Amino acid sequence: MVVVVVTHDAPADRLDPLLRALAGQDYPNLDVLVVDTGEGDVGDRVAAVLPQAVVHRPPDDPGSFGAAANMALDLVSGAAFFVFSHDDVVPDRRAVSALVEAAEVSQADIVGPKLVTWDDPRRFAQFGLAVDRVGAGLPLVERRELDQGQHDGMRHVFTVPGAFTLVRVARFAEVGGFDEAMTFLGDDLSLSWRVRLAGGRVMVTSGARVRHAEAFADRPEGRQAATLAARHRLRVLLTSYRWSSLLVILPQAFAHSLADAIGGLVTGSPGRARAALGAWVWNLWHVRSLLGARRTVAGFRRVSDRDVRRHQVRGLVGPRLRLLRVEGESGDEPGGHATPAGRALAVPVRGHMDVD
Repeated sequence: MVVVVVTHDAPADRLDPLLRALAGQDYPNLDVLVVDTGEGDVGDRVAAVLPQAVVHRPPDDPGSFGAAANMALDLVSGAAFFVFSHDDVVPDRRAVSALVEAAEVSQADIVGPKLVTWDDPRRFAQFGLAVDRVGAGLPLVERRELDQGQHDGMRHVFTVPGAFTLVRVARFAEVGGFDEAMTFLGDDLSLSWRVRLAGGRVMVTSGARVRHAEAFADRPEGRQAATLAARHRLRVLLTSYRWSSLLVILPQAFAHSLADAIGGLVTGSPGRARAALGAWVWNLWHVRSLLGARRTVAGFRRVSDRDVRRHQVRGLVGPRLRLLRVEGESGDEPGGHATPAGRALAVPVRGHMDVD
């Protein structure tokens, strides 16, 4: 088991609590690989807490979490699982053990934890996402919902927010790791979709609890969150669906983007309109990369698009979230998904089940 921490100029009040939490994990024989892509060297800070950890500083900034995380495939051998970690999380003492137990019990290839807020670990941040056929995500718990055990157990989900995620190494290598064309946001959706196409399972477990500061919004890239999320969501569709499915899905996806753009103009948010329509231009500009990614997916695909859709939300998520925005009770998540405040998010999801 190797925890892969990707860090980029993380302040001490973020990275140091993570390092101490990893040092205190109850999982035996836990190794830590820190991929440091920032300007300042964190080697001394890591050695002071985790003297056995390996710190890798690539010669050039790889430019994305996914590209940095993929380096683990070349740097690590013999591990059955990776846990990919952002540098703004603090896992509870049993978090890694609980993720491994869930993967072994359910034979899952991706397992995510219960993400709770940084300032109040009694409240949910995220606990898996449902996804519709055009890639829009809907949180399965309400943001800052009080955790009273109402969501305890293991649950099949479509995708896992990528803050602290266990991935089976063999499956990760099979699907080619993260899509490195995605700089930030959407790489977790892409990986989950790829794993599903390869026949894998994606789950979350409440046994693993992780505080998440969601510090991406504080980074320069955070100001482009809506743009990046729209680009990469469309890329997931273009690289994951067969051509025959895209004949049906792309008109729906374009209508979804057009509705977002009109909504942005009507509400005085031109940036939202640019993000929605600019995603199509960006993906057309990167058509060569798209075709290469499609060939990669074709090489490991074992599951049909129809079977994947069985695990997606019925209908479209976008109109529901736009309606809630109009009612004036919504907030924007770092992942580009709106989470309605003060509302339960009960959604019918095909293939959804709890495992006792």
